[in-house]
Amino acid sequence: MSGPGGAILLIFLVALLALQALMQLPRGVLFFDLHEGDTLHLVEIVARMAAGEVPHRDFTTPLGVLAFLPARAFAWAGLGTAILAGQILVAAAPVPAIWWAAVSRMPGGLGYLFGLIVIVAVTAIGYGDSGAGLSVSMFYNRWAWGIAFVVVAVAVLPPVAARSGVADGAVIGLGLALLALMK
Repeated sequence: MSGPGGAILLIFLVALLALQALMQLPRGVLFFDLHEGDTLHLVEIVARMAAGEVPHRDFTTPLGVLAFLPARAFAWAGLGTAILAGQILVAAAPVPAIWWAAVSRMPGGLGYLFGLIVIVAVTAIGYGDSGAGLSVSMFYNRWAWGIAFVVVAVAVLPPVAARSGVADGAVIGLGLALLALMK
């Protein structure tokens, strides 16, 4: 799928990410109706980090620092939807890796489906239950699953088109580093 097909896939991934951002960010507020305690805990951690505190030094958390840094960056800049903007940033960062996994390992439309699943999973405002409700709770799990999908695809699936040990190593290595610093 290299060449024009790969370019179209990249455009699809960027457009999908932009659509997710447009559905979440314009309201300027965060609505949630599930897991209020977890959400308030997240808001407190982001506020403490925006005020200069450092996780694991100034307060304890079972999560890694990368679970909060994206939201902290936007909170520090004064954005009211810092948590959602951070989530969009986290979904944007692995787009090249998603593209590489799809182009190098997935024939035909499978790459589009793979990209759709990963981006929607990372940007979801829900925690994976079958019930309706908005929640940013367990956001780090959705992020980790998205990263893990890409890492496993590159590590396990044999290449069908392009092949590059450098790109494969970068995707796997960076993905595992992100997981370690997030979880």
